[in-house]
Amino acid sequence: MTGPQSTLALSKGEFQKIWAQRKFKVFLIIFALVIIGGALLGVIPGSVIKLTMGNYPYTALSVMTYVFAPIAIFTSAADFFSGEFDSGQIKVALTRPIARYKVLFAKVLAIAGFVGVVFLNTLVLSVVLGVVFSGVSSLSFAMVLAYIVGYIPMLAVIGLAVLIATLARAGTSCFSLCVFVYIAFHVAGVLFSAVSPALFTTYLGMGSMVIGSSVPVSGLLSGIAVSLGYAAVCLSAGVLRFSNKEF
Repeated sequence: MTGPQSTLALSKGEFQKIWAQRKFKVFLIIFALVIIGGALLGVIPGSVIKLTMGNYPYTALSVMTYVFAPIAIFTSAADFFSGEFDSGQIKVALTRPIARYKVLFAKVLAIAGFVGVVFLNTLVLSVVLGVVFSGVSSLSFAMVLAYIVGYIPMLAVIGLAVLIATLARAGTSCFSLCVFVYIAFHVAGVLFSAVSPALFTTYLGMGSMVIGSSVPVSGLLSGIAVSLGYAAVCLSAGVLRFSNKEF
């Protein structure tokens, strides 16, 4: 098989490892319950939470991109990088005649695929709830486009998580460090507004840019460039670390 074909074949196996773990299925169920619960609270008369159900897919997207998707990424990276390093399981993959960078990218693709499943699950469920409580008139292609655009910043989060995972010695420390760095980026964006345009966390809500009749093209392009830039730099550093790491 060619390089890309072998990497894709490896990524299928890595994705199956993710799907085989109960915690990730439970994660999808919990988030689905949160989406359903949020919708129900939003339509209960007198509820403190006021939601426009026609726009509920956008609300669910915001919660996912800032909270649930990063948690899914950090958990996956902790399990399938640092966790395998700590247990020695990674040695099994490295005994095969496959370049180390292919093993790393296979894991990255598997994590990206799982995050894609999270996005799709959220989109479908929130759209169904929006139609149930607001009617089919709430449907629009902008919803799908918002989720596609909103996925792009997740690549930066994945790159950061993978880099941290190649540096951490155990899954728990990896997850904790990922959360700490993620929060630190958010705090830095608030405290130092001058540098916020250069932080990927500024663009986590980028999916909302495509909502409405006027799309801020320059801001959208900046968000895409920054997100892909972080992903490329972090993954490159992760490849170098992973390729030279002793197990």
